Amino acid sequence: MDPSFWSAQGFAIEGRNTKSERRIPLSRKDKADMKLIKKASLHFQEGNSNKVYEVELSEAASRKDDRFLVNFRYGRQGGALREGTKTPAPVTLEEAERLFDSVVVSKTNKGYYDISRGALATSAGDAGSKPATPEGPTDMLVKLLEKLRQEWDNGKRARLIWRLGELGRPEAGQELAACVGKGDWLQDFAVAWALGRTRATNYMEDLHRLQNSKNSTVSAMAFESILALTEPSQRMTLLQTQWNQTPSPLQQALTSGDDVGVRLQLENGLNAAPAGANDLLKNAYLLALHYPSLYEALYGWLSQCKLAPGVFSGVRYIYKAAEFRLDARMFALLARRFETSREFFQYQWDWAWLPGVGSFKPKSELKKPDPKVAYSNKTRNYLRRRSWRSIKRIGQVGDLRYVDMATEMLLTVSDADAGQTRKADIYRWERNGRRYEHKLVARNVYDHYAGLIAFNHILRGDSAQYKLAPSGRAWLKVSDERAEGAREEAFAHLWDQRPDCALRLLLESQCAPVHEFACKALAANASFCAEIAVSDIERMLRSRYEATQRFALQLARTRLDGHIEHGLLLALLNSGLEEARALGMEILARLPQTTLVEAPLLAALLLAQYEEVRRFAADKTAQYPWTASDQAQCLHALIEQALQTPSELPPALTQESHAVWLADFCIARFADACRELSLHLIDRLLAERNTALQLFGARLLVAHGVDFGDIPERLLQHIMQSESSAVRACQTLLLGKQPDAELIKQAGVLALQFFEGEADDRNAAAAILKRLALAQRDWAEAILHHLLPFTFRSEKQDGQREEWLTFFKDALSAAFDAVDDNTCWRLLQAQSTGAQQIGALLLQQRSPLQFSVRQWAQLAKHADVAVRQYAFNAYEANPDRILAEIRDGLRILDSNWDDCREFGFAFFRSHYEEAGETLWTPELVVYLCDSVRPDVQRYGMELLQRFFQEQNGVEYLLKLSQHPSANVQFFVSNFLNEYAAGHSERIFSLQGYFTTVLSQVNRSRICKDRILAFLSEQSLLNEQVANMAADLFTRISLTVVHKDKAALIKALLDLRRHYPQLGTPLSVKPAEVREY
Repeated sequence: MDPSFWSAQGFAIEGRNTKSERRIPLSRKDKADMKLIKKASLHFQEGNSNKVYEVELSEAASRKDDRFLVNFRYGRQGGALREGTKTPAPVTLEEAERLFDSVVVSKTNKGYYDISRGALATSAGDAGSKPATPEGPTDMLVKLLEKLRQEWDNGKRARLIWRLGELGRPEAGQELAACVGKGDWLQDFAVAWALGRTRATNYMEDLHRLQNSKNSTVSAMAFESILALTEPSQRMTLLQTQWNQTPSPLQQALTSGDDVGVRLQLENGLNAAPAGANDLLKNAYLLALHYPSLYEALYGWLSQCKLAPGVFSGVRYIYKAAEFRLDARMFALLARRFETSREFFQYQWDWAWLPGVGSFKPKSELKKPDPKVAYSNKTRNYLRRRSWRSIKRIGQVGDLRYVDMATEMLLTVSDADAGQTRKADIYRWERNGRRYEHKLVARNVYDHYAGLIAFNHILRGDSAQYKLAPSGRAWLKVSDERAEGAREEAFAHLWDQRPDCALRLLLESQCAPVHEFACKALAANASFCAEIAVSDIERMLRSRYEATQRFALQLARTRLDGHIEHGLLLALLNSGLEEARALGMEILARLPQTTLVEAPLLAALLLAQYEEVRRFAADKTAQYPWTASDQAQCLHALIEQALQTPSELPPALTQESHAVWLADFCIARFADACRELSLHLIDRLLAERNTALQLFGARLLVAHGVDFGDIPERLLQHIMQSESSAVRACQTLLLGKQPDAELIKQAGVLALQFFEGEADDRNAAAAILKRLALAQRDWAEAILHHLLPFTFRSEKQDGQREEWLTFFKDALSAAFDAVDDNTCWRLLQAQSTGAQQIGALLLQQRSPLQFSVRQWAQLAKHADVAVRQYAFNAYEANPDRILAEIRDGLRILDSNWDDCREFGFAFFRSHYEEAGETLWTPELVVYLCDSVRPDVQRYGMELLQRFFQEQNGVEYLLKLSQHPSANVQFFVSNFLNEYAAGHSERIFSLQGYFTTVLSQVNRSRICKDRILAFLSEQSLLNEQVANMAADLFTRISLTVVHKDKAALIKALLDLRRHYPQLGTPLSVKPAEVREY
C-alpha cells in the first residue's frame, strides 16, 4: 500500500522495507564445494512486476560447526538473476535456518508465493516441482505472531500487523493491542485497522486511545474500527459530530424517512458547497451505517459522478472504508468505476497540462489542501490493481467473504462493457549477419473484456488460456484451446462452498462470461443443484444466455420425471432455447383438453412469449363447449395474469400485435363474457403504462355491451391520452357504438380522421365510413363529398394512397356518378398523386364525349396508365371528331410517355395519311417539325417529304429555319438553293439561321459547308448580300475553332478580290524575301 494514498484520507497504510540486502556474488568454486540443504523458490506477479526470489541453505565442505551459508538470487522472471548472500561468513546450522526462515517470511509478507513449499533437501533441478498445499490460517497466524515478536523494524512490524488483520482472527487481539504506542504512527494505524478487521471487541479501550492520537490518520482509522465493533443500535451516539455537520435539509429528509428527498438533498448538498463535498461524502458514508436510505442515495450518486477534483478525495475515502468494512456492494461499484472511468489527467514525469489550469507540477499541486487535479493515470492504475489484491488476500486465507466480494464485482459488469477484440503485433530489431531486420516476435490478442483487471482475475485466475499482460493493465489471450469443463476461476474451492452465489449470478448477471463461469461452478455442486427452487429454474430458462438456458434445461428434465409442474412447463415454453421449447411443446401436446382449459393454465399459454405456443393453445381448445361460467373464469384469469406479472419476469403482454390477437381471441371465444365484463377490470388495463395492456383493454371495451353514452369519461380519457396510436384509434371504433343515423352526422370528423390520422385511426374510421356508405346511397354521396377535398393533399405516410383507392373502390363506387365533370377534371389535373388516382377511378364511369378533343389529348399525357388508355380508346372510337379538330388531336404527340407518342404515330398513319396534302398543310407539318422531341420532328419531316407542295417551299424554309434543332437546321439547308437563291430579301430574313448554324462548335459540318458555299455564291451575285456575308464571316471568325476560321477567312479573301471596296479586317502582307 502507498502511505500517501491513505494519509490524504485520514488513513495510513503499511510502510516499506528500507533495509538493504548484501549482494555478494559467489564464485564457481564456492558453488561446486557446497551441498544444498533446502531451497525456497518465491514468485511475485502483480501489475508490471513478475519477479523471482530464490533462497538456498547450503553446507560448505568443512568440518567446522560454522559451515552453513544462506544465499539468494532475484530478478525478473525469465531474465538473468542477480546473486547475493545473507551470510558473508559461514554460520551454524541453527543460525542459517533462522536466516533462511526470516527471508522466506519477509518475502511472503510482501506478496511472494512459495512455489516450492515443503520441499526439503531439494536439488536445483527440482525447482519446477508441483507446489504443495498452502498452509492454513492457523499456521499462518502462529508464524506471523512469532515473526512479530522477533521483528523490531517499524515498517516490517506494520506490515505484519496488517497481515494479521487480514486473517480476521480475534485471538490475535492481545498481541495487536500490546503494540499500541510501541512504534510510529504507521504501526498504530495498522493496529487500529487490524483490531477492527479481527473483530477484537475486548480491546475497545485501546482503540479509544488510538482515536485520541494526535495523528488524524490514526484517529480516523480507529473511529472506523470502533464503529465496526459497536452494536448497530448504539452507533448513532458516536456519530453526533458527523450528524451535526450534515446539511439540515438532508437531516430532515433522513428523519422523515423520505427516500426520494434524501437522494435529492444529498445531490443538492454536494452541488451547493463544492468546497465541502469531500467532507460531506465521508460523513454520509459514516452515517449510512445507520440510514439505509442514505446508503442507497450515496450509491446512486457514486455510480454516475465524475471522478474529478473536489470529490475524488471523498470517493477514495469511501473506497478504502468499503474495503475495510468488506462492504461488497460499494467496493464493487467503485472498483468498476476505476476500471471504466478514464483518468482526470496524465501524470508523466513531474509535468502535466490541463485546459483551464495550464501547465503544472503534479507533485507540488497534489500536496496542496485543495488541489486542482486528482485521479491521475498512476492513481487509476494503482486502484485497479488494488481492487483485485484486496479480495485476493481474503481468498488466500480461506475467508468465504471473498466469494461475496467477487460476486458483487462480477455483477457490476455487463455485456455493454464488452469492447472490440483486437490484436497487437510486437516487433523487434534482430541482427542477421551485418543487417538488422524488423521481425515479428509476438502477437498479443485482447478479447472483449481484456481491460477489466479484477474481472479477469476472478474468472480466469487459474486459466491456461489467459494471462495478465506485462503492463498489468490488460489480460492477454494466449491460447485458443480451452479444456472442456475445466474450472478457470481463482479460488474454486471457495466458490464450491458458496454455490448460492453462483446461482445468484445466473439469476442477476447481465454478462455472458459470468453466466458461463457460474454454470460450471454450479454443475460441480450436484447436491445444491438438486435443491434449487423451481421458481429459480423457471427464471434461468427465461434467461437470454444460452449457457444458462441449457443448464436450466438439464435441471428441468430431472424435475419433470413423473410429475409435470405447470410453472416449469410454462418456463420451458417461454424459454429462448429452442430445445427447451420443443420439450415444453412435447409435454403440452400430451395434456388432455380438460387440463388445457383450466383457467390459470390457459391464460398463461395465451400470454406466452412465442406465437407457436399461443396458436397451439387456441387450436387445441377451439372445439371446447364453453359455458358462461367457463368464459368468465378464463377471461378474468387472463386479465389478472396480464396485470400481475412477477417483478423478476418481463411483462407477459408487451407487443401490440399480441394484444390485438388476444382481444380477437377473447371476443370470438368468450363473446358473452366480453359483453358483460366488469368495466373496473377494463379501467385497470387502460390505466397501465404498458401500451399493449391498454390496447387489450380498449379492444375489450369496443366489444363490450355498454352504449357509447354510458361509457365512463375516465375510460375515454385513458384512451385519448395514450401514447399508442392503436389505442387512440379505439376511440373512433367506440363511436361505432352509436346509431348510424347519428354517425352520419359526424361524417366530416370521420373523414378528417381517415385522411389525417395515424394508421390505426385511419383503419378505425374507414371501418365505420364503409359501413355507413354501404347502408344507403345518399350516405355514400355525402361521405364522398366529405372525402374528395382531402385527396388534393399529400399523403401523411407511405401507403395511404393505396388505402384511399381500396376504400373508394369497395365502399363508394355506387356514388361515383354523383361527382360532376369539373370536379373529376380537377382531380385528374391535381398535383397530388392521390387525387389523380381517385380521378382516374371516377373517369372510368364517364363517356369520352363529355370531354373535348383537346382534353383527350391532355388525358393521353396523364401519369396514370389507366387514364392514358381511356384517352386512346376515345381516339380510336372517334376518328371523325379527331379529323375535325386535327390541330388539337395532334397534341397527343407532345407527351412525355413513349406509349402515348407511339399510339399517336400509329393512329395518324392508319387513319389520315391517305388524306394527303389537303389535310397535311404547312401549318400542321411545321407544328410537328417545331416539336422538341426528335421522334415527332422525324414524323413531321416525313410528312413534309411525302406531301411537299412547290408553292409552299418558301413558307417551309422561313418557318423551319427558326427551329433550334440541328436535325431541322440540316433539313432546311436542302431548301436554300431552291427557294432562297437569287432572292436577297429571303437571304436577309435567314440571317439568324446562318448565324446560329455557323456559330456552333464541332457540330453541323455539312450544314455549315452548305451555308458557306451558298453565301459565297450569292455574294458574287449581289453586293448587298456580300456586305451581309462579310459582316457575318468577320464576327463568326473571331469565335469559332481553327478549322472553321480558315474557311471563313478564305471566303473573306474571295469577297475582297471580287469587291475591292468591301470593308474587311483583313490586310495582305507581301512575302518576305531573304537575301543570302
